[in-house]
Amino acid sequence: MIKKFLASLISSVDNNMLGKKLVAVAFVGIVFYIAAVLFIPSMVDIGSFIKNESRDVNLILDKANEVYDNMLGYEGNFLRNKGDYIELNGFMAGIMGQRHMNDIVKLDNGHVTEISVPQETAAAAAQMKELYDRQAEKEKHFLFVLAPCQIPESEDILPPGYCDYSNQNADELIGRLEEEAVPVLDLRKEMQKDGIDHTEAFFVTDHHWRTETAFWAYTKIVDYLVREAIMEPVDSHYVDIDKFHIQVYEDWYLGPTGRRTGSRYAGVDDFSVIWPEFKTDIRLTVPMLGIDRQGEFADVVYDLEENKKDFFVNLLYDHYTYGGHNRKYYNGSAPNKLKIMAVADSFAWSSAIYLPLVVSNYEELDMRYFGGNFAEYYAGYEPDVLIVFVNAASAAESANTNYDFFPQ
Repeated sequence: MIKKFLASLISSVDNNMLGKKLVAVAFVGIVFYIAAVLFIPSMVDIGSFIKNESRDVNLILDKANEVYDNMLGYEGNFLRNKGDYIELNGFMAGIMGQRHMNDIVKLDNGHVTEISVPQETAAAAAQMKELYDRQAEKEKHFLFVLAPCQIPESEDILPPGYCDYSNQNADELIGRLEEEAVPVLDLRKEMQKDGIDHTEAFFVTDHHWRTETAFWAYTKIVDYLVREAIMEPVDSHYVDIDKFHIQVYEDWYLGPTGRRTGSRYAGVDDFSVIWPEFKTDIRLTVPMLGIDRQGEFADVVYDLEENKKDFFVNLLYDHYTYGGHNRKYYNGSAPNKLKIMAVADSFAWSSAIYLPLVVSNYEELDMRYFGGNFAEYYAGYEPDVLIVFVNAASAAESANTNYDFFPQ
């Protein structure tokens, strides 16, 4: 109702300063209304409890926590109401031509993202060199994979007055690695070689790449491993997206940056889920979630049970592949009997998931959530290939590059 009211108000006035002022006044009034709807009933609920039921401090605190959960909790009513407020705020920001909102910047291509500040890269480079040396000592392989970020290297699409240092930080880190002869696969360069449109490669409302781009990245990793004679060549159907089914959920997804600006500010995204059309037999274990199952790729790898169209609750990218959890994949019929371990951020969640199609063992760790002893874990797994997979926006500061893997 609020959106219809604002749309009616905007369409009824000329596109001049008076019209914008009227809209702004209406916006302020609605903000006060939302605040009253959200908070006054909650305070009345607590007051009534104190008056009519108990004045025991512990019971009052329990009641306050209950109200808090109902109002602010992830499943609570407030989140949806807050979503209405964000939608309203984003709608107004779009009308006013605002390019910055809730620490999010709108780029010239209409995408919304965060921007990065300069970062020191020496510590990350030292940790990557340590991982490389450990693998080399065992005559095993190491690869540093750099995913692109939403802001391209070669094009300035930021609003006037804004600077982003993502690519500069990444370039400095890669420079340090190359000086130490650490193998690097820079997917930013591969995108340029393959003529991939940077804007089309990314979600509008999420800093991540689209799942189609993620699949392309998987094929580039396979290409590298084959080219370097680490992996035997694979049949073309493993890396040909035409041999995969693409399920597109249209206008379905509002990413984490979009959740801070609303669907009316930059729009919403389609979301594609991609799985093989050919027969597969994959086993997945996720110890933290108690998952151990085997079967077809789409039935095993993906979690789509809660995939509902709900912009402010369903953050599909985060959970559709059990992202962030330590995941172990097994494929006894894979064309390569290799053990690959990836230390990876969320860009791998939608990309490296296809590696179990071509290797017998694949394991993925995100050091932000790992919580174990990596040195012991690594020694027990003994990977043939160790991959560190991070994106340019956070490569220099990522827990996956700065983690103290082998503390002295």
